[in-house]
Amino acid sequence: MELDEGYVVVRPLSRIEEEVGPKVSLVARVADRRKSPGDDSLRLVLRDTTSSVHAYVSIERLRSAGLSVEANDVVRVRGERRVSGANRIYVQVEHLERVETLTDEDKRAIFGEGRLPPEAVEARFRRTLEAIRRSDPLLGDLVEEVLKSYAPEALRSRPAGVRMHHSSVGGLLEHTVEVAELGRTIARKYSRLYRIDEGVLLAAAVLHDVGKLKEIGEDHRIGLEGRVLGHLAYGLMAVQSAVDRISSRGGALPEERKLLNLLHCLASHHGDVEKGALVRPMTAEAIILHYADEISAELSKREQAWEAHLAERSYDPSAAADQEGVYQGLERERRYWRFELERGERLAEEHKA
Repeated sequence: MELDEGYVVVRPLSRIEEEVGPKVSLVARVADRRKSPGDDSLRLVLRDTTSSVHAYVSIERLRSAGLSVEANDVVRVRGERRVSGANRIYVQVEHLERVETLTDEDKRAIFGEGRLPPEAVEARFRRTLEAIRRSDPLLGDLVEEVLKSYAPEALRSRPAGVRMHHSSVGGLLEHTVEVAELGRTIARKYSRLYRIDEGVLLAAAVLHDVGKLKEIGEDHRIGLEGRVLGHLAYGLMAVQSAVDRISSRGGALPEERKLLNLLHCLASHHGDVEKGALVRPMTAEAIILHYADEISAELSKREQAWEAHLAERSYDPSAAADQEGVYQGLERERRYWRFELERGERLAEEHKA
């Protein structure tokens, strides 16, 4: 039994259901915070990938310690494990602190891991980079120049979102691969009807969220830099910096129209200006990128909502039944897109032959 200054360490959070002792210590993400009705305390909903638990902390205790707690903070809590009149386990907080540096084990326990093995995602990512280079070697050079600005481990480990979608460890790379593969499938389906530059589309898919490597920190939180500019601006700046570096050493760049289209794709991939896009998508590649990004993000949002529901111990069978219908619909949609992806791969191989 692991102890933390006399408190029993509860990891993962689902172990709180066991008879672990009256004094517990846990590290978890604050999924929600609100003032408790009728007393001077905050109710925190603490969550990891296995479960959730309510914790109550005195507002005066926080004030005297000079602490503030916000949603999505990762905190270490020590306190007394209690059982409410409704037979619900909760923690009465005696000590609370924000955790600024997380171990890899903590990240996986709190934020979860991707749905595919990391090595499989990386292999698919490399195939996407190779496809860009086959389409246009200069575009391939530019994409690799952009990626060189970031530590390889950051690309493998960062999330694509803090709470909304692909918020797990490695979520950014998984989302990037999904968008690239789905975009390529759509492009090949319509390539006989419309002029679509697959190289530009794939390059845009790889780089569309690269600004999140600056927007979202290692602690899976959006820092000051992310709040004041956001990932669209940082992505555009990263591409322009790569262009400047290649030019300064006398290297060749992609055609100007391709470069402009790539920047347009990044600037418009949110679709509507009201949703954060700098402009609306106006090229075939930008339109495909936007919808591929939307499909990947929306499916992940629904899946994460379902998993969060299952993690709640206050299980509502009627709500679960409603969610089960949504879940089955998502499964059908996922099978359809998997079929489309495999079909696109077969057509590509036949075309090569």
